[in-house]
Amino acid sequence: MCSERAPRSVHALDRRRRRGGSCWLWLAAALAVPDLAAAQACATPAAQRGPALFDLRLDNDFLGLAQQDQGYTNGAVASVVLPDLVGAAADPCRARVARWLNARTEQWFPGRFTRQQLTVSLGQGLFTPTDGKRADPILDDRPYAAVAMLGLGYNLGDARSLRSTQLRVGMVGPSARGREVQDAVHGVFGLQRFQGWDRQLRDRPVLQLVHERLQRWPGSAPGDGWGWDGVGHVGASVGNFARYANAGFEWRWGRRLPDDFGSDPLRPAGGHSAMAETGWAARPWAWHLFVGIDARWMAHDLTLQGQSGQRIDPRPWVGDLAAGAVLRRGRWQATLAQYRRTREFDQQREPAVFGSLSISRAF
Repeated sequence: MCSERAPRSVHALDRRRRRGGSCWLWLAAALAVPDLAAAQACATPAAQRGPALFDLRLDNDFLGLAQQDQGYTNGAVASVVLPDLVGAAADPCRARVARWLNARTEQWFPGRFTRQQLTVSLGQGLFTPTDGKRADPILDDRPYAAVAMLGLGYNLGDARSLRSTQLRVGMVGPSARGREVQDAVHGVFGLQRFQGWDRQLRDRPVLQLVHERLQRWPGSAPGDGWGWDGVGHVGASVGNFARYANAGFEWRWGRRLPDDFGSDPLRPAGGHSAMAETGWAARPWAWHLFVGIDARWMAHDLTLQGQSGQRIDPRPWVGDLAAGAVLRRGRWQATLAQYRRTREFDQQREPAVFGSLSISRAF
């Protein structure tokens, strides 16, 4: 049960917050899975529904090759993209929320979209100050923070444009197990453990709603040859985790470009989460390069501003420069990217540099 009596102590309040966050996660997971009792009566054969996609993404400043261990220092996200939802309103094999969203989309935008996809993700992110040897409060640097979030996304689009919406719920604080993950990784590689995790952001539930709209300008039609394209995006985020407005552009060039909306794995609809292609098993080798920029006007960042007493001045404008390569063969895809992020607050010693590695497979 998710309902509880009023807490009688600080420890009881912390336990209640942890249980409350867990209830939201279990509720979202329940909505994202199919109705197993009705799954035996599938209306659409799997071969006609298109592929489902699984993606595992690892972010780390070690992959940035700049010898940093600070800021957004580590992240991991596992994502599933369900088969295309077009015509799925009456298919019991689809998740409950997928059938409901599909029915509402057909009601409000009849025949408007040729791509409808539901994505589910589970991720963790770790943020640390620069000096990991200090155990005392570091007031002129960002605080220690760990976040674990469950995301539910919905993509609507056609051949040239896409609307991507993601709802993320989770916890910031010790319950996100950031200290344990970093200590384990540093122990494996013989690195020094950070000493200040006792002063990380306290437990609290977090909510984030992200929406982006993307437009693609095909420089050349996708096919077996060489080609290029460009994808622009504008979006915003609201909630107590992060509030911002953003815009950017991505340019791609390579052989057998995918028919999707960008390759940057950090974008809500980038990398794997907007692919709706069939024939994965028979696809030959393909590869391409990409570069992208994203500029954000930041109104709130919990990982910077979530702890009282910090004497840092967040910057209103933050930008990312991304560059990477994608290799695809059959049902598999690998993406390697590097990021250069501008300073997020005035006292930050140097811009953040980190990398990302993603492995995707179609089923």
